[in-house]
Amino acid sequence: ASVDMWKVEGAYTDNYLDNPSVSNSEKISFSTRFGKRLNGEAVLAANDHENTIFELVAMIEYDWDRVKYPQVFESLLAIHNAQTRSIHLLCKTESLSEDELLSICIDKGGTSVLADGYLIKGEMTKEQEWFCFGFGTLLQFVDDIQDIQEDIDGNLETLFSRASKTGRLEEFTNRSLSFTGAVMNNLQCFS
Repeated sequence: ASVDMWKVEGAYTDNYLDNPSVSNSEKISFSTRFGKRLNGEAVLAANDHENTIFELVAMIEYDWDRVKYPQVFESLLAIHNAQTRSIHLLCKTESLSEDELLSICIDKGGTSVLADGYLIKGEMTKEQEWFCFGFGTLLQFVDDIQDIQEDIDGNLETLFSRASKTGRLEEFTNRSLSFTGAVMNNLQCFS
């Protein structure tokens, strides 16, 4: 149930953070309050939308005790920090470097599935953490490849939309396929 709640919450936060009618300062303000709430602080929601998100966090807290399962909440904060970092980087006026684009992609994708893993199991081995993080990164690569045209049309620069413009898409796609093999070789860490 917690994973489903997190996916619902993720849709709420992603839609809000991707909404072009919401200013960057509003996004950062929300992100600050949401980070405090994920950290267990008592935070007043600024609106009904935030209240819904904060209630979903409370439902996760009901399923997973913060003291007994701290990694559940650390993983939720990790995906939140990755989203917040991407907001700050997207607010930059200059173009992001290839390394920054790759780092955003890895952080957002990897931490997302890492949080899923903790919401399912509560505790994981280091091998399971690495698999979840790698699998999430792989899924983010695939998502960015599928969304190339949409991202180009929306002036959103990802590693893959830039590679498409610079003639390096085949190179990055092949590297992603190679990464897929490396990730899937570690699937045996789950029984």
